[in-house]
Amino acid sequence: GQDATSVPEDPATALERAAERLREESSFRFTLSYTRTRADRPDDAERYAEGEGALDLATGRGRMTFELDLGLPGDESPDVEEPFELRWSRERLHVTWQGKSDSSSRSRARESRALMGVLPDEPEALVDLLAKGREARVAGREALAGMEVVRVRFVVDARAAGRAGVPPELHRLGAAGGLGATLPMETWIAADGLPRVVAYQVSLKPTRILKTRLPSRTIRGEYRLEAFGEPFRG
Repeated sequence: GQDATSVPEDPATALERAAERLREESSFRFTLSYTRTRADRPDDAERYAEGEGALDLATGRGRMTFELDLGLPGDESPDVEEPFELRWSRERLHVTWQGKSDSSSRSRARESRALMGVLPDEPEALVDLLAKGREARVAGREALAGMEVVRVRFVVDARAAGRAGVPPELHRLGAAGGLGATLPMETWIAADGLPRVVAYQVSLKPTRILKTRLPSRTIRGEYRLEAFGEPFRG
């Protein structure tokens, strides 16, 4: 009977080990969500995007179903009610939406500046960022899905995260320094050394999207991981 106390006492070591363990297992399934909290509605967090998928780190193959709600009023909000379906390898990205499919190289997809072109980069980038965490500290020991886990908070270089595609919708802003020097992150690590949750948070200044003015707000991206080592089914 291992428990969460078997996680390395040094949280930096635990982060490095978490990234190592994910690569040892190679594959995992995940659910992801993006939540926005506005400064004028601090108690009303809004989940505006969510999805599920799987990744094989060894081969670079992945799949994802992704739903997006921009949350803009009336006719300012594009019709994105149907989910996007993404499948990718290291070289190609295939996107299906509303019965139409498109395929392009990964590099061309990234250059298009569209969210769907960068989104496949994020799951693997988060694995890399675990190993690059700084200022790591244990934030508590908790129960998660029936197991004991250690919660570790840390930061990573925001420019490096942006270049890697994290967060995907703001990666260019992050790479240019527009999200500050560091990106706050946290993870929940179980006794087997594997992270069950990886999350980050960005703080944004007031801005205008089309005719809508948005106050300062925070965005939280969260991935929940499971089914480690299972054969990837794309």
